[in-house]
Formats: sequence, C-alpha cells, structure tokens
Amino acid sequence: MFVNRIFLLSFIYLFSCISVFAEDAPIPAEVELPMDNEVKAYLDVFFQPSRLREQLYAEDSIDSGTRQLTRFTREQLETGTVAMIRYGSKKVQEGCFPMPNWEPEVLRNRMKDFIDESLWEADLHPLDMAESVVAEKREEIEKVIQSARSNLDCSHQKDLQAEEVEGIRIVNDTNFRAMLEKIQDRFSDTVPEHFLYQHILTHDELMARGLNLKPNEQFIFTRFKIGFIQIYYTAFQQTSRHFIEVNLNTPKGIKKQALPQIIVAWRSDDRFLDDDQFGQKNVQVQDGYFQIEPYIAKDAEGHEWVDEKRILVIYHTYTRVDPLYVCIEGISDLFRTAECRSFVEKMLSIFGRDHAKL
Repeated sequence: MFVNRIFLLSFIYLFSCISVFAEDAPIPAEVELPMDNEVKAYLDVFFQPSRLREQLYAEDSIDSGTRQLTRFTREQLETGTVAMIRYGSKKVQEGCFPMPNWEPEVLRNRMKDFIDESLWEADLHPLDMAESVVAEKREEIEKVIQSARSNLDCSHQKDLQAEEVEGIRIVNDTNFRAMLEKIQDRFSDTVPEHFLYQHILTHDELMARGLNLKPNEQFIFTRFKIGFIQIYYTAFQQTSRHFIEVNLNTPKGIKKQALPQIIVAWRSDDRFLDDDQFGQKNVQVQDGYFQIEPYIAKDAEGHEWVDEKRILVIYHTYTRVDPLYVCIEGISDLFRTAECRSFVEKMLSIFGRDHAKL
C-alpha cells in the first residue's frame, strides 16, 4: 500500500508539471501523456544500453573516455558539468566502450543486397526460388544463400558507419516543465550551429500525405550539420511518461520509491525517404531520445533522496550517414570524438539557459 501511495503521489506531481506547459508548446498543454513509447521500444532493440545514469549512482563518478585524464565525479556533475561517451572510443580505464550495433532495417537491407549479389555471381536469379524451379536448382540457390549469410554474419559485427553517443547532465533549480519546454523548442533556435533548420509538420501537411497523429506524436523535418557533414531527415517523435521503482539508502534503511520519468524518442521515418518537400538526404538513420527525471542526491554518509528541484537529463542518439555520401570509417577517430563531444555539450547546455525555477 505504501508503494502504491507513492506511485499515486508521483502521478499527481508529474501531471501538475505537465499541465502548465506554455500555450505555444508544440504538444498542447492539455495532453495526457501515455505510458508507452513504441519508438523507444524499437531503439532499445539495437541501441547500446544506457550506462551513464547507472554508473553515476553506483560509483559516484563516470568514465567519459575521450582522452580525459580522470573520471567525472558526482560533485562535478552537480555543478552542471556535462559527461558524454562516444561508443567505440577508448575509456579512461583500460579498454573501449562497445561499438554501435546494426540498426535492424539497415542490417536486413544489407543482407538482402549481399545475397542477391551472391546469386547473380553464381549465374542464379533471386526469383528462381519459386515453386516451379526444379529441386536441384533450388538446392543450389539455398547453398549460395547460406554461404552468403555465413560470409556476412553482421549479427556478430558492429556497424563502423554508425555514430552513437550518450550524454548526461544534472540541472539545478528547475522542474519537469522547464526541461520539457527546452526539448519542445526548435533546436534550430537553441543550437543553430548544428540544427540549420527545423519544422514541425502541420496538420495540413500530414493530411496531404495520408498521415494521422496522436496528440503526443509529431513529425519533425531537420537539416543538421556536424563537422563538414550535412544531413536532411524527417523524424517521427513520441513523448511518454513512465515510473520506475528505485531503492534509496535512507537513515532508516532501504526505502522503495517510484521515480517519474518523461521520455521523448524519435526515429528517422522512411515514409519521407523520397518526399519532395521533407525528404531524406545523406543519412540512413537518425534516431535518439531524451530521458528526464528527478535527481537522486546523496550526502556524505551515503544517504539518498529524490531531489525534485534537480533534474537528470540523458541524451542518447544514433546516426548512420549514407556511405555513398561520406564513408566515416575514413575520418580520424580523434576528429569524430572531438566533434561528438562538442555537439553533446552544446545540446545539454541548453538546459541551463534561462530555465524556469520552481
């Protein structure tokens, strides 16, 4: 009963934060956010598991890698320092962070293309798998397909053309409303050096394409630049609310508490791949999410509590540039890491600018 009461109070707290959105926010103030997020569920299939939050709370510091001489401490993060990891880069400690995985659709397309090429090289046609084909030829085709799959076993490889980064920041003297308003702002206004242009598709633009959205969903067209790379894409975005149960080390022992979260997740959408106005260019995947929640503070004795005046923000994104545009494997690791670090720091710095206080 006690845990259920905590959940109820957390619901009331979260709704009170959401209900005071600005009237011009892209998602209307009266929208009740759902507790499921299909986009985030899809990202969880291939994204590297988020590690910064867990490492912070378990070790009171974060290994940010990327040529840092030391780990970021909890005290540094509490002053607003941004910690970030680029997956595939070296850790401060021995070893490297895991490489980005293959995005499922890219992996399927890559496998299909490789199998088709292998069949053509064997003077066979992919359509020869039809029932009318004699058994001997079908057996020959199946052997070629199995050989192709063995030669291109991407399930145990990592995608060297993908870039995946994760950043974390603690924002002081703020609340859910202020953080959500920052996410709902056009990043072309707040980070214009990277987001050259952004546009939330209107009702008329969606209707012209036969698309209907729920109140917590959006399509956002973006022109994005990092380094010398420019990409164009339209992303499908969902916003949702969640609750997780955490164990807090209090002076009276371990206490269970429900922690509210809001997740904003997006995927580049293939329905706009060849759209005349909002089409995709120079990129195959641009997916990611923000996760915001109250910060779990800790005192010198190791006692923990949920500090509702401080918000933990996680930013996790995955980009696969079209290799026909730029093969990023040929770009130095040092340059890629520096560009990613600069970008993530700028993205998370927006949450410390003129945020509304409680």
